[in-house]
Amino acid sequence: MDLIRKAALLQKLDCGDDPAAWYESHYGKQPDYAELLQMVAKTSAERGQVLRSYFEPTEEEREQGRKVPTTAHRAIAEMVAGGYIRVIISTNFDRLLEQALAEAGVVPTVISSADAILGAMPLAHSLCTVIKVHGDYLDTRLKNTQAEIGLYDEATNRLLDQVLDQYGLIVCGWSAEWDVALRTAIERCPNRRFTTYWSAYRPVAGAAKALCNLRIAQIIEGQDADTFFRELAEKVGSLAEIDAPNPLSKQMAVAMVKKFLAEHRDRIRLRELMWTEARRVQLKLSEEQFSFRTPFRTAGDAAARMPAYEAAVDSLLAMLIAGVYHGGKSHRLIWIQCLERLAWHSENLDGDQQWARFGLYPVFLLFYGCGVAAVAAGRYSTLIRLLTSGRSMMHGTEKSLWFRAGDPDSFSLYEGARKAMDANPRVPAFKISHHIQDLLRPAFAEYLSSEGEYLKAFERFEYLAALIFADCYEKEHPSYGSVWVPIGRFAERYKILFPQVQSEIQRLGERWPLLRGGAFDGSLERLLSLKKKLDDWASRVAVQQGFW
Repeated sequence: MDLIRKAALLQKLDCGDDPAAWYESHYGKQPDYAELLQMVAKTSAERGQVLRSYFEPTEEEREQGRKVPTTAHRAIAEMVAGGYIRVIISTNFDRLLEQALAEAGVVPTVISSADAILGAMPLAHSLCTVIKVHGDYLDTRLKNTQAEIGLYDEATNRLLDQVLDQYGLIVCGWSAEWDVALRTAIERCPNRRFTTYWSAYRPVAGAAKALCNLRIAQIIEGQDADTFFRELAEKVGSLAEIDAPNPLSKQMAVAMVKKFLAEHRDRIRLRELMWTEARRVQLKLSEEQFSFRTPFRTAGDAAARMPAYEAAVDSLLAMLIAGVYHGGKSHRLIWIQCLERLAWHSENLDGDQQWARFGLYPVFLLFYGCGVAAVAAGRYSTLIRLLTSGRSMMHGTEKSLWFRAGDPDSFSLYEGARKAMDANPRVPAFKISHHIQDLLRPAFAEYLSSEGEYLKAFERFEYLAALIFADCYEKEHPSYGSVWVPIGRFAERYKILFPQVQSEIQRLGERWPLLRGGAFDGSLERLLSLKKKLDDWASRVAVQQGFW
């Protein structure tokens, strides 16, 4: 359209608000890009200067995302970097593809003239070769007019014959009508070693249809270039993941969680990654060493299983910590579903009920990892969902998963197992809490800058989780008049932590994060009542344990 305006201006004519309609009316035919460019600039060098403004963005255009690589360019570059695409033939003479490749860390061999062919690295030895059959806009030899693109030199034809003979083709956004020399090269290729895929937004017709018939091409219609190449890159990536060796190392699994969190389009891949690891752990927990059928005799039996449980969930724990710490609201359901899946192990297997209760220890441990991560990152809405939305179904009764994993019967087994592992049964007090704190410390080294920050996040999580538990407990036992919670080292800090949270609640009122997120039925009065009951009980236990 801009070239029509320029051509009209040179003839001192006014093309109005609809340049295309004016051109068709004035010349009796549809606008032709090559003819228009020849009208505006007579030589190849002059045409390059005219085109330059169309390809080089101003600072403002760059900020607006104009004249920069598109989703399609970047998806192609991603597949090149992965080794799936080796040769690209382009009729364009901009440098968007080269820019996208550079962003992906790929330095391609670029051939834009016959001279470049002579000195180019052989195709088999180049990570990526970009063949710009019509030249580069900064080279005065670029081809624009019908005469220029109707016939290629001998070196270019030989190179095209080699590519078309030895490689499969993915064609996108090409009508095949005007590029006679390129069309001819495809027509004369004698072999059909590899499939041709032809993607077009509208139904394929004319010269393109004839080429599709000649090459027995698979036609893909109705997608623009961005959609087509993005989906192709994602499918290739998914197939690669299926073929990748499993299980992933813990470090690699955490790295993949972070990578998938960075892009919203990778949310499905993130869910599959987490789901696969949760399934692996679930199968591990079903092995004979975790059987519920053997009779539960002493806490020592449970103590023997505790390290094996921790080893089984080690990678999943690290993945959940990374996910909760870096993830947003849209990812919360993924973490909750992982916890629910592991609880299934204890909910649905027959056997000794003591073992079934102790079988929730992996879920209890994962709650701590997720909860400390949520507090450390200030993601209180995620914390509330984790502690309230997860559900557990045991013996036909549905309850909060956090309430089930930390109930008095299960918690006493965790505490008893840890005591059985220690030489001194009294030091430290709140053994399972101290044990989990030591267990999680290395995982948080990359997220928190000091030991003090970690302890603060750990104790705050325990206390907030205890408040949520107290809410469930009171609703379960409304006539008791008191509460019970899984008590931990947060009680040791009752003189500092309890008044600190009280001050926050008084200052923020109904804007306090847990209240704002819907906990305690959204009632400030209920929160204050539960807090007083919890504080009274926990401080008494702390004093009994020697914390004055």
